[in-house]
Amino acid sequence: MMRTGAWIIGIWLTLSLGGAFLVWANRPDRPVVYHATRRLGPAHRIVAADLRPEPPAACALLGGYVRDAAIEEGDRVRPEYLTTSPRIQISPGHLPAFVRLTRELADALNADSYVDVWLGDKPLLSDTKVQAVVCGSGVCSAVFAVEPPLVSDMKNPDLKILIRLY
Repeated sequence: MMRTGAWIIGIWLTLSLGGAFLVWANRPDRPVVYHATRRLGPAHRIVAADLRPEPPAACALLGGYVRDAAIEEGDRVRPEYLTTSPRIQISPGHLPAFVRLTRELADALNADSYVDVWLGDKPLLSDTKVQAVVCGSGVCSAVFAVEPPLVSDMKNPDLKILIRLY
């Protein structure tokens, strides 16, 4: 009889502790930990596809920019690794040029994307790195480092951006 009682108490303790753990692990105020789904380089704008598990639209990480050090695939993405604006370094002899993007292009491009930029049948930039994608008030723009003579052409609203896939 003593053995049966010990087994019952043991099972009861195991179920009670397991249930308490499940309640604790699934509490609504528990912070969600997000991990990078791919390598996120400096100035990368965080979008939902960059995080696992998929974040809600109100997630504070979305729209933030990776600071100076890259976040490797699988690493935890923490708020302190991000900043509210990208840090862009334009090399000497170049100027920043902002090109307005459609929502689809803003979602597809990011820092370190490579593109071709055309004005009609004239190529302006070929295999050029996007320095950053900046968004504000519902408008997004790609930032490029260009030589001074190209800055005025880059303001033309009829530019075509072709994404390079490698």
